[in-house]
Amino acid sequence: MTGRFGARVPRARACAGAALAIVFAGCRADDAAPAPNATEPTASQVAETSPPPSAELASPLAPPPSPSRPSACNAPSVDILSAQDDARRLDAFARCTPYEAIFAPWDDEQPVADQCGRPGARARAVDVQRILDAALDLDPATLEHVRALFADGKSKGRRADVFGLVGDSITIDHSFLRPFAAVSPERVTLAPAVREALRVDASRTIVDLFRGVPAAGASGVASAYDSFLAPRAAKIGTRAKWAISYNGAMHATPVENLVSTIAPAYAVVMFGTNDAQWYLSPLDQIAREFGDQLRTLVDMLESRGVIPILTTIPKHMRDKRFPDCPMPGNTGSNVRYAVQTNVVNATIARIACERRLPLIDYRWALEPLLDHGVASDGVHPSLYYRGGGVLDESGLQCGFNVRNLVTLRMLKLVHDAVAP
Repeated sequence: MTGRFGARVPRARACAGAALAIVFAGCRADDAAPAPNATEPTASQVAETSPPPSAELASPLAPPPSPSRPSACNAPSVDILSAQDDARRLDAFARCTPYEAIFAPWDDEQPVADQCGRPGARARAVDVQRILDAALDLDPATLEHVRALFADGKSKGRRADVFGLVGDSITIDHSFLRPFAAVSPERVTLAPAVREALRVDASRTIVDLFRGVPAAGASGVASAYDSFLAPRAAKIGTRAKWAISYNGAMHATPVENLVSTIAPAYAVVMFGTNDAQWYLSPLDQIAREFGDQLRTLVDMLESRGVIPILTTIPKHMRDKRFPDCPMPGNTGSNVRYAVQTNVVNATIARIACERRLPLIDYRWALEPLLDHGVASDGVHPSLYYRGGGVLDESGLQCGFNVRNLVTLRMLKLVHDAVAP
């Protein structure tokens, strides 16, 4: 993401990711500016929920027994999280002053977010089971739907050993899954509990299943890259609408181009961070417009025999360019963007439920981390200083590493569901 919503990730790192985008975005200084002012939204009602469970474990990386794992229709980030800044209505902040108290501790932790996982930095015990459980269970209806899509995709030439990635800067970032590519020089570490959770057979994990397998599209010409490094339908600073819009030069949408380029059986989709901040609109309008676009994206993938895997987005934290509370003449504020982000997340979960799709509840997985796994820009996930491929008690302190683990876990669950 750039400009108003984007890259406080280092420019070099963002550009390195952009170089492999399906639609080459470059690293522009800005995207189109959003509307500066807004109509005050109507209140969206939110059910009262129980307090979130404890964020820490006594023993790092020791998966505790889990009494039940929810599915997309009762996503925990929507049904369980109930702090003030998880609200999905603006009247929860009729008096905005308390929100400053919510942000205040985060200011003290900023150096931790920017140097995530470094020796001597503040840390918490890693709840690896919570991260794994954030790849929500595939209930019977979802299993049936996923298997039907997989069978249709097989008849259309989609490949069970190839996945695609669709999204914005959090998807195009170098730290997201690229370290696992066969040609990547970056360190990859899987803690024993992680390796076991990603195992697909006696000798391989889900990483091994995709690693080093060249992607190939409709032309049958093999790519030089495996799924981890293959071109992505992703662009810095973009919204869901971009992925389904036709490009005049290519005569195809980014999603269509992705499918024809690498023929994936599955596509991991994460939009919403920019959609939540683009307009200051009534909350029901944001939910409706974003929902329509995401449903169209799902339709586009399903009609081509690709299994969409949806992903919730990180919490909006403090972006220091904006006031915490609305100011006279401009209602844009961290409070407003936080509420709109929560509305978008609820919309993602609702669509996964209604369309019977796999859902990665990334927002839930990030909750126990320092700063909720968000870097000091208040938008992007935090990054482990030794890279995104380290999935152990040090690396899993950080937002991108957590996304890598929960995404790999969901790919494993879907693979297991469709494997003969």
